[in-house]
Amino acid sequence: MAERALQSLRDTIDEKIAGSGPAILERVIDTFVEAERDRRAKIIVSGVNALRELESDLNKINRGDVVHYTDTGGVAAQHFTKDRLNAIKKGKDKITKLEFALTKAMSESATSDDIAKLEKAVKSKGESPKGGDDEE
Repeated sequence: MAERALQSLRDTIDEKIAGSGPAILERVIDTFVEAERDRRAKIIVSGVNALRELESDLNKINRGDVVHYTDTGGVAAQHFTKDRLNAIKKGKDKITKLEFALTKAMSESATSDDIAKLEKAVKSKGESPKGGDDEE
């Protein structure tokens, strides 16, 4: 009797496994979808962190080389060297490009191409890719 119950259990298990093709396929799909969601989320987090870093770097240089103050302590005038102005402009351009890539990647209609562009922008910290439409 015990053998019959055990065989019945094995038969039931075999039947469920044989008929579980769609359920297994669904689990596989869910696993891949979840992995891609995690990957995209990590890229977006990296993008936000890179943006914060670029903004911090810009704040460090976004002041005049020579600053004149009034007698009350307010800034009367700031003078910038050409190199400082170029560094500020480049910093602002990098921030703008990274913000654009982040906005596209976080939109509801984001494509894998948008995520790839954000990933590339994060790796280059917002600089234009070589061979692209660089401003020279």
